[in-house]
Amino acid sequence: MLSAPGLDGLSLHGDEATQHTDAFVDAFAEARRRGLQTKAHAGELMGAASVATALDLLGVTPIEHGVRAAEDDALVERLAAEAVTLDVCPWSNVRLKVVRDLARHPIRRLHERGVRLTINTDDPTVFGRTLSEELASLVDDLGFHARRPRSFPGQRVRGGGDPGRHAGRAPRRAQRAARSLSGCRVLHARIGAAWCG
Repeated sequence: MLSAPGLDGLSLHGDEATQHTDAFVDAFAEARRRGLQTKAHAGELMGAASVATALDLLGVTPIEHGVRAAEDDALVERLAAEAVTLDVCPWSNVRLKVVRDLARHPIRRLHERGVRLTINTDDPTVFGRTLSEELASLVDDLGFHARRPRSFPGQRVRGGGDPGRHAGRAPRRAQRAARSLSGCRVLHARIGAAWCG
């Protein structure tokens, strides 16, 4: 399976409450040995411990979601120290009731503690939010400052490690919204990711 032509990486998705991370340890180790990118869902439906488990057992450094890491100060320090990127989907977290409302979302606390972040849509067709709307919401609803230099230190794109590979593929509206936040660029609207930093 891991030798399939065109395979870029391995990602663990789905309901964190029902999957057993330890069942995937060997597959993730082999993927890394082959030079494939690896990432995993954690810290969305399950608590901070699921983020630590993904880091420790799967060896992933991008964590999809990961916002519940904010429940553990030592883990937040670790994320910042190890430059682990969280691919954050604020409105998905609201709609799935990970947080009660956007005002209680931990994105600002994570950002202020030096955690690397990318802003994502999760699944725009399900959650009804475009990347432009996610980015605008950071300014309008959460008070992030437009044009603040290096507002988000995340350095990767959801679904790929080379930001230049996806540049210019997003609609102009999303590009403008991203640029209003510290010179960010929307790299690929289809995968719903912005690269900032």
